[in-house]
Amino acid sequence: MRSKVVNSFRNIGETLMQFQGTVSRAVVASGSKSEHRAVVLLLSEGTVKLRRPGGNPFCDPELEKLVGQEIVCDGDIQSGQLILSKWSVVPRQARS
Repeated sequence: MRSKVVNSFRNIGETLMQFQGTVSRAVVASGSKSEHRAVVLLLSEGTVKLRRPGGNPFCDPELEKLVGQEIVCDGDIQSGQLILSKWSVVPRQARS
């Protein structure tokens, strides 16, 4: 699994990160009033909660469909969450 910065021409000085990892579910914000099960991306560097712009922060059916799949995605990390701009599923035969 890997993560790397890619070029972005959205705004000067702004970058997108590109990640590859496995989508799973995990408890986030443990011990707080915001504790809940969320869709996360498992990376070699750790785990990050996934969000879509405009998507429900607690239950997003589009992200739920990705659970168990390996994806490559672009996005920005904001407040400990990966806000996705685009993603694609890695075909099973291409997984390493």
